[in-house]
Amino acid sequence: MGEHLKLAGEWNTVSQTNVEEMLYKIGAPFLIRKAAGHVKPSQSISFEGDKMKIITVTVKTTEKFIPLDGSEFSDQVFSKTYVCKVTVSEDGSITADGLLGDMGMKSVRKIDDAGQMVLTTWIDGVECVRVFARK
Repeated sequence: MGEHLKLAGEWNTVSQTNVEEMLYKIGAPFLIRKAAGHVKPSQSISFEGDKMKIITVTVKTTEKFIPLDGSEFSDQVFSKTYVCKVTVSEDGSITADGLLGDMGMKSVRKIDDAGQMVLTTWIDGVECVRVFARK
């Protein structure tokens, strides 16, 4: 079994740092930035073929299918288009590398030693970390 498949499941946020700073960097509206620090998103992750399906629940529910085969894909966040490629490492972490508008972007999703999912995102020098525990 691929180590990345351990990310499959239902996850609740237990901690998050620099969410507001990251949202400021990408141009999120003031009220969304302020609320984001108080909202604890939950995620459901599953794998279908060579794609990862992520359902995120905050104030609204979003669903994304992310190719894991290194092919390029794009999406939008607050009217900025991001383009990235996703790779799976031997240790099971899933890394997305690309651009958000004209800013560099990278995110790494992995299981830590405590069995929690850690999602670390860097955008143009700002690091945001969200830690999730299984439901």
